[in-house]
Amino acid sequence: MATITPDAAALTERIAAIKKADPGLGIKKVLTTIQAQEPTWLVSEKRVKKLMGEAGIAVASADGEVDASVPISHIDTGVDIDALTNGLVTTRMINRVIGKGTDQRTAKRTN
Repeated sequence: MATITPDAAALTERIAAIKKADPGLGIKKVLTTIQAQEPTWLVSEKRVKKLMGEAGIAVASADGEVDASVPISHIDTGVDIDALTNGLVTTRMINRVIGKGTDQRTAKRTN
């Protein structure tokens, strides 16, 4: 039987559908479900975890808590970054998985 490596979009779509059907599944069970549904796909646990993180698909534990191993970022609007950093650092949201602070001193040197 030939195996194929699915593209990221197709795999992320499959992961999202599996998690929608059963939000309590972890990475290993999502992978097992993918392998059962698509026996010709060659997919690793590492890739499933990476795509889940990039797509912001959190892993829920049995009691419904979000797994801390899957990064999900947010900007705490209650923290006054300008006051703490004398205006040298600004915040911006790239996506739900990646948040980034920009040091204005570095930005001026690189621009």
